[in-house]
Amino acid sequence: MRPYYAEGSKTVAYEIAEQLGWELPDRCVVPIASGSLYTKIAKGFQEFIDVGLLDGDVPTMNGAQATAARRSRSPTRPGTTSAGP
Repeated sequence: MRPYYAEGSKTVAYEIAEQLGWELPDRCVVPIASGSLYTKIAKGFQEFIDVGLLDGDVPTMNGAQATAARRSRSPTRPGTTSAGP
């Protein structure tokens, strides 16, 4: 659909790894919006792991969303009104 956007978004993971001295972070917090950036950053880390440029596992991925933004998805816990931290 938008291959240049998808491939370009993965470079965020590459930049993070480079700035950390080619180490994986423990956790990565990504703005959600449509969710595309979130998945592409995780994929970027995985690709570097797959080719042997980084050691370890994909960092724990967390999504963040502005308080006033429309929800990306419903709360994950039954009976709650907010997904919370």
